[in-house]
Amino acid sequence: MTFCVEKHSAFYLLYKYNIYLKNKSQVKKSYKNLEKEAKGMGERIQQVRKFFRQNQNEFASKIGKTQSHVCNIENGKNFPSIEVLIELSRLEEKGKRINMHWLITGKGEMIIPEIYGKQSLNNKILNKVINLDTKRKKAILNFLDSFQ
Repeated sequence: MTFCVEKHSAFYLLYKYNIYLKNKSQVKKSYKNLEKEAKGMGERIQQVRKFFRQNQNEFASKIGKTQSHVCNIENGKNFPSIEVLIELSRLEEKGKRINMHWLITGKGEMIIPEIYGKQSLNNKILNKVINLDTKRKKAILNFLDSFQ
């Protein structure tokens, strides 16, 4: 089986590194490990899609990819790009988000525990404030200081 590793994927760098290894058996072994990792991550992404109760078309539109791209990822033919991983980290349903450590490594729980999910509100606030101009940031700071 062959699979595609996108240039924007962290796994692409590992793949390129392995090309430079002198021992061909090491390259073959590393390539097999990459295939195994791609399949495992694809299975986890399929679990994520099913958690959000979406078919491949709906899921693909949410992460900005095509249905066939999602299919290739789920079947272990492609690694997800970093952009796809970022979009997956943003998905949320009823305050529940995907644990990116689990998605990448397969270790831990699929859903971020509630205590961490509450921090996402802080992240949302920070992301909105970061994009404001300096005058509005100062106004918000003065407003928040009035609560102390």
